[in-house]
Amino acid sequence: MRTTIDLPDDLYRTLKARAALNRVTLRELIRRVA
Repeated sequence: MRTTIDLPDDLYRTLKARAALNRVTLRELIRRVA
């Protein structure tokens, strides 16, 4: 299933940076917290 969400730009940048630090994709980062 695919879902589209709108994130504020600053939140998106923060999440992308956190994902990069953990060497995972943004998708995987979101899966881990869901």
